[in-house]
Amino acid sequence: MSLTIEVIEPNAKSINYPYGQELLQQVQACIQAKTPQVILLDCTTISFVDSAGLAALVRIAKEAQRQGIRFALCSVKNQMATLLRLTSMESVFETFEGRDQFYEVLRSEFPHEASLMHL
Repeated sequence: MSLTIEVIEPNAKSINYPYGQELLQQVQACIQAKTPQVILLDCTTISFVDSAGLAALVRIAKEAQRQGIRFALCSVKNQMATLLRLTSMESVFETFEGRDQFYEVLRSEFPHEASLMHL
């Protein structure tokens, strides 16, 4: 069986109340439709996260955990990293510098996974 990875790229610059809820719904739909084993939220475009956005991210992480899905963040910028640190949420989220580091870690954890070889 192949490792299924879903990469979500937000099309917003901030995760706040309205977008956080939209992102949560997007992840829930992804889980129901595709049942991935890993979800990566690529935060390249995100420059700001408020408390409602953080709450949405926590809900996403909990939903993924409840479904047995690994949830990770990559390309987290300064403001978001600071928010995670100040709210002691760093341990809630697995974070990577970028997609390359994410895939490198997965390749080391799943060395015989053919689907990771071409990424």
